[in-house]
Amino acid sequence: VQIKADDVIVIPDYLITAKTPTGYKKVYKPLLLTVEAKNDNFDEGWSQALLQSVVCQKMNNSLDIPILSIVTTGDTWQFGKLEKNVFIQHPIAAGIQHIEELLGILNLLFSECESLIPPSQSE
Repeated sequence: VQIKADDVIVIPDYLITAKTPTGYKKVYKPLLLTVEAKNDNFDEGWSQALLQSVVCQKMNNSLDIPILSIVTTGDTWQFGKLEKNVFIQHPIAAGIQHIEELLGILNLLFSECESLIPPSQSE
């Protein structure tokens, strides 16, 4: 799926969005994106994630909806959030060697996404 705002088009590896009010399958209110850190290059992955987060924020037409982001190699997972004009990267990574911890973090992120969806759209 490609996402676009202004003249910038990006393609996140994975994207979680709110359900459209009409139920049609299209990108609507992106909330969380995932980028692969190709060749273990997390700096490049975070550059992509930040750009994609800004595009998502523009698509949402609101600085009030935070954009959550994940950059991962599959083995190592890093997490961040764009909230208003501030990007915060969590200082501690998670990994599949501690799968319970990783799944707990992912559950927390998905719960935060659910909390951002208005009640009329979460059904």
